[in-house]
Amino acid sequence: MSSHFQSIIRVSLGLMFGLSVVGKIVHPKQFVRGVKEYKILHSSFARTFAIFVILGELLLASGHLAGQMLFASYIAGIVLLSIFFLAISINLARKRRLPCFCFGGPGDEMISARSLTRLAIAMVGEVTLLFQYDTHKPVSFASWRDAMLIFTWSMFILVCCIWLLSLPDLITMSRNSLYKTENQGVTIT
Repeated sequence: MSSHFQSIIRVSLGLMFGLSVVGKIVHPKQFVRGVKEYKILHSSFARTFAIFVILGELLLASGHLAGQMLFASYIAGIVLLSIFFLAISINLARKRRLPCFCFGGPGDEMISARSLTRLAIAMVGEVTLLFQYDTHKPVSFASWRDAMLIFTWSMFILVCCIWLLSLPDLITMSRNSLYKTENQGVTIT
C-alpha cells in the first residue's frame, strides 16, 4: 500500500477522532449522562470512563494527525472502537433506543446498524494501518502540497462514508418526495 494512501487513512481517522472529541469536550455533562444511559458500567464509573474516552480520543486524534506514536495509536484506536462497538451491540440486542453519543453533543443519531457499520469501517482502517506499520519508516509529508492533498482526500473520504451510510435515508426521502409530487393533483378552475 502506498504511503500516501496510508496517510489518507491515518488523517481521516485522526479527523474522525478529533471531531468526536470536540463534541464531548463541549458537552461533557451530556456525554457522562450518555455513558450512564448505555447501562453497561455501574453509574459510579461513568464519569471516570467518560474522562478516559475524552482523553483517549484527544490522544488518538493528535497521534494520528501528527504521525507520532502511531503503533500505540493504532492499537488504542482498535481497543476504543471495539469498546464502542460492543456497547452499541449490547444495547441493540437489548432493543434499547438511545442516542449514539458518538460525537458527544445533543442531537446525535440513535444507535443503529449504521453506527456499527461506521465503527467497523474505522476499525478496518486502524487494522489496515497496524498491519502496514513500518517502524523504520518516518512519517512525514514531502511538501505542503502533499499535506494538502492528503488532507483533501481525507475529507473527501469522510464525506463519502457519511453520504454512503446515509444513502438509505436519502432514497427513502426521495421516494416520499416523488410520491407526494405524484399524488398532488393540479386543479384548474
